Amino acid sequence: TWGAAVMSAPSNLSEKLLPAQDEDEEAAVAAPPQPVKPSVQMKPKITWRFVIGIRPGISQNELYFVYGRLVLLLITIILPFAIYSHELWKIKDAWYTPFLAIVAATIPASGAPIAGGIIFIPVLQLDTLTLRQAVAFSTATQMLGVGVFAPLSWLVRDRTVFLNKAIVLGVACGVLGILLVLLAIPDPGDTAVQIVFLIFIAALAANTAWGIWRGKLLVQDEKMLWLPEHPKHVAFLAIISLLGGFLTGYIAVGIDKILFMALTTLHKTHPLKSAITCITVVGLCSIPASIVHFVRGEVPIHYWVVAIPGLLIGSMLGPVVNVAFGARRVLQAFVLILVIEVVRSIQLLAQS
Repeated sequence: TWGAAVMSAPSNLSEKLLPAQDEDEEAAVAAPPQPVKPSVQMKPKITWRFVIGIRPGISQNELYFVYGRLVLLLITIILPFAIYSHELWKIKDAWYTPFLAIVAATIPASGAPIAGGIIFIPVLQLDTLTLRQAVAFSTATQMLGVGVFAPLSWLVRDRTVFLNKAIVLGVACGVLGILLVLLAIPDPGDTAVQIVFLIFIAALAANTAWGIWRGKLLVQDEKMLWLPEHPKHVAFLAIISLLGGFLTGYIAVGIDKILFMALTTLHKTHPLKSAITCITVVGLCSIPASIVHFVRGEVPIHYWVVAIPGLLIGSMLGPVVNVAFGARRVLQAFVLILVIEVVRSIQLLAQS
């Protein structure tokens, strides 16, 4: 009778009436099941196919672009030797510029709003180039590095990183400011420009560091404020772009950082979208400025030709660096570079 009652009782009652199990068996039953680790990685695996731009689901047209870029890289490597076959000493003089260009192109293409001028100008001044030549060289390299190569790389990776309205407004006002500086406004002197630039980059470093520390900068992703609901915000962005154009006309950089601070602070846009948008703006603004510098004969041509392969390689490595290290580390590196630039600017002002 007792056995029949046990067998016909509910399962919870039968557990109470059945003899106790061994302690090991009880522990095994009581232990919660171990979670199964996911086999799919959160980040894509960094392979040579990923580096050159081949990703899952890539379209046929994008694949044509990837292979076309590799052919272009081969051409740019051969080009200096073809042009200066009888003047190889020029290639020897500019031997370091491709490596410098890789660094200068990788940093902005990875998501930090830093155009190549910050890297190029101080290093080239250690060589035999004057400040005007260094600015002209930086402008001409930015025209290709962040005006063509880096935006095309991101178009293949993720075309949603571009804030198109900000690009149109920034380029229009920035080009106006650059052309006014190069063709109409007298040069106020390197000291005055350096002081203004120092104030802006110090404010940008502090603002970006504060945003990273609070954690809001990395997660914000608001829609850009635009007409007709927000005319004041658009007008302010236009004025900021014009002032950035003035700085870019004098020292080849400036609009990228000022525009980045306006987008992330006032419009609360995503830092990666803001950064890629800003370097695209400074690259496109560098096109008319480069034409002026080329016409005036201020660009050291052989330095520029030798550096082009490095720009192309850096534009391919930038998105890979962003994926490998993440947005936080990229922005932290950005703040570090700004702090170094602040210290260097203070030293230059003290010497002058």
